Amino acid sequence: MREERENRERWAHRLRVQMCLFGALVLLLLMVPAMWWIYSDVLSQERQRARAFLEQYAMHLEAVTRAMGVDLRRVDTVENSKVRILFETPFMESTPFMESTLYPFVVQPSGEVSYHFFRRGVRMSQEALVKMGRSPKGRGVMPYNFGDAKEKDAEISYYYSSPMGVYVALERDARSDRALRGHLRGLMFLIVLLSVAVVSTLIYVGLRRPMRYIRALRFRIAALARGEHPKPLEPFRGVYTDIVSTEVNRLIEGLGRTAAFALEVGKQDFSAVYEPLGPNDVLGNALLEMRESIKESREQSAKQKREESIRSWMNSSIAEFGKILREHGSDIQGLTDSVLQQLVVHLGAVEGGFYTVRAEGEERCLELRAAVAYGRKKYLESRVAFGEGLVGTCALEREMTYLTEIPENYCTITSGIGEAAPRALLLVPLKSGEELYGVIEMATLTSFAAHEIQFVQQLSESIASTLMSAQTSERTAALLRESQAQRQQMHEQEEAMRQNLEEVRATQEALEQRREQMEHLERALNKSFLYGEVNEQLTVYSCNQLMSDLGEAWCLPLYRGGNLLDVLRRGDVLLSEESILQRVREDQSYTCCVSLHEGGTSLTLQLTLSAK
Repeated sequence: MREERENRERWAHRLRVQMCLFGALVLLLLMVPAMWWIYSDVLSQERQRARAFLEQYAMHLEAVTRAMGVDLRRVDTVENSKVRILFETPFMESTPFMESTLYPFVVQPSGEVSYHFFRRGVRMSQEALVKMGRSPKGRGVMPYNFGDAKEKDAEISYYYSSPMGVYVALERDARSDRALRGHLRGLMFLIVLLSVAVVSTLIYVGLRRPMRYIRALRFRIAALARGEHPKPLEPFRGVYTDIVSTEVNRLIEGLGRTAAFALEVGKQDFSAVYEPLGPNDVLGNALLEMRESIKESREQSAKQKREESIRSWMNSSIAEFGKILREHGSDIQGLTDSVLQQLVVHLGAVEGGFYTVRAEGEERCLELRAAVAYGRKKYLESRVAFGEGLVGTCALEREMTYLTEIPENYCTITSGIGEAAPRALLLVPLKSGEELYGVIEMATLTSFAAHEIQFVQQLSESIASTLMSAQTSERTAALLRESQAQRQQMHEQEEAMRQNLEEVRATQEALEQRREQMEHLERALNKSFLYGEVNEQLTVYSCNQLMSDLGEAWCLPLYRGGNLLDVLRRGDVLLSEESILQRVREDQSYTCCVSLHEGGTSLTLQLTLSAK
């Protein structure tokens, strides 16, 4: 406690000393612009005094020249001693002239300098005359060198007098300015020396302990750069040093925690807790990302190993079941027994049933073809209808069903030490395309893994295809037996048909002979008789060629569409047309003769009308 108080007192004393030195330095630095301001003010006042004197002097010259009638532009007129004394006496007796280095003179329009104390006959440059002519109101101040290399530039104040037609000017010697600037330069040099001394003292007093602190800080930063873990910095009182030491100690502590975290990650301990030094901590965030990357890589590797193990198990299982399916491809009973027994053992199930679809007339049902460790109480029957129970529902919906909540009293698994209800039930429909061929049911006391369910689902298609092939083989064998029986029956029928065929052939030959005789008779009748068929109105709708030719030759309606009433009207008919039609409708025959004469030729027709 006492040591801390002494440290505070020493620190307060050093702070007071530093503040005093800093105040002195500020005061000295402020004196420089103050001296420059004083110099500028003195110079400005002197210029204003010279300007005021120049105006008064110009007014005096105007009055003197006007009173004496002198033209200052004529130099030879005013160079006599009398005029010169009257011209120069007022200026020589004036107080400003006695206390300054001002030299009056006149500048002629040609640039020639007149009435100067020691510059008679000097001519000003054309550039100076142009500048003087362009100045506002003909007055101003400008630096000018009269051409003497030993002299510095003089400062000339000028005033243009319109009544006299000349410039009245004052030359101000620069020696006074140089002396003033020399004094000011010496004073400023002294101020600079004092400032350097104060600054050196400030540096020595203020930076002695900070330099020790900076050396300690540099050693620790160098150690950190070499990858070492140095000790924390001791606290150093100061506005910024406390912050720096705190931040460096935070860095040292953070790097220590970072190293410890990296060691834990190297030991595969991914549960180690680590907080970065800040939101932009590159190393800390990189370590966290590395931990997550390694953790994810290990999880991915373990997942790939599990997936590879599952793929290997599924491939070997598919190959094993493929062998069973090939061996029992034509035997349904052997297929169901072998597949179910191997499937129950392979998946660790305790009960299993294999149902196949059986058609009974127009209805179909499921027939239990194989069972392993089967102790059902509800389904002791070997047949289950579609939609009945879980098996029938699975067959009706044709979707795999996996249950972990089994209905009460659905089934029990019996062993030598008692009974227990299954924990999981798997029902897999055996379908190929849209056709259902059976259902496999399995129960277990644990549960089925996802890859086991996927394996059974993939295997179900192969089992369904093999079951379809086996059923096709059975149907083919049954059809073959039926075909052989039908072939024998057909052979017997063929023999009987052969005998019948011979009889039919003899009958056909007799009928063929009779048909030929009838055709000969018909041809003879067509050549000898007129034959036609009429309707109830006696309109011809069918006739033989002989009748058609005769009608065409005698212009008689004995052709299709003609009416026999026109023929009867030309013959000796005893009955009326209505009577003839009545007799024909009553299925009574009517015979009449019709005699025709044309061009010396006679034709007698005997018409017989009878119902067909």
